[in-house]
Amino acid sequence: MIFSGNTHAAITFDDTDDLINCGLMGDAVMTENGALTISLWMNQTSATTGALVVRGNSSNNRVVFETQATRALRFQVAGTTTLTRTTNTSAFSDATWTHVLLTWDGSTTAANAHIYVNGVEATYATTTNGGGIFNNNTYPLVIGSRNTGTSFGGNLTEIAVFNKVVNASEIAQLYGGGSVPKGLPSSIDRSSLKGYWKMDEDTSGTVPSVANPVKDWSNGKNDGKQSGNPVYASEPSNLPYRSFLFGSTIYSSTIY
Repeated sequence: MIFSGNTHAAITFDDTDDLINCGLMGDAVMTENGALTISLWMNQTSATTGALVVRGNSSNNRVVFETQATRALRFQVAGTTTLTRTTNTSAFSDATWTHVLLTWDGSTTAANAHIYVNGVEATYATTTNGGGIFNNNTYPLVIGSRNTGTSFGGNLTEIAVFNKVVNASEIAQLYGGGSVPKGLPSSIDRSSLKGYWKMDEDTSGTVPSVANPVKDWSNGKNDGKQSGNPVYASEPSNLPYRSFLFGSTIYSSTIY
């Protein structure tokens, strides 16, 4: 749900089955057909396996970036052999705003997938090359869940999806030194930006819907539709917020 105010908004999700469906994104966005970068800020409050961004169905034909119960981050591309790149455990802390970023060149070589936490590349526990990558372009891009038991619990904001591998300078700019930003840095090239959900809409207490979606600020215009059983959030009115909450606890970030 969205909670409205002059300077803040939040959507509260359970961590079971709530999600934001951003629709079909074309054949070259988070598929087996091209390069990918996902940049987002998260504040996990439920230490379970939780999908951050996924395109595909619940078990096969999917590309997924997710958290693990061990506080690792995992990227997978399904195929006859599933490409897997998983960081070491405790890559991030709960109840703390963390910037995570994934790049992948679209190949079946897992070492060409890179995961960054607060601007620094993580160390890895699992690196498994893929093979026979499945086509997932008939599935929508979904934020926050891929199926029951793999729903994110916590806050997500500033989700950006590019169909290129961003460079080191762009990674540093997207991280921004630790403060959760409001908007992409102006120096970031928008030509490869295929989805950008700020999650800061102020919609006077209404729920994202066909008439009132979660706006995609990229040229793709893939506005998100909410599914599940959201509950209105009640937040202190004296602090600025801008995030979506997946789970039962609300955490905040000051707008800079």
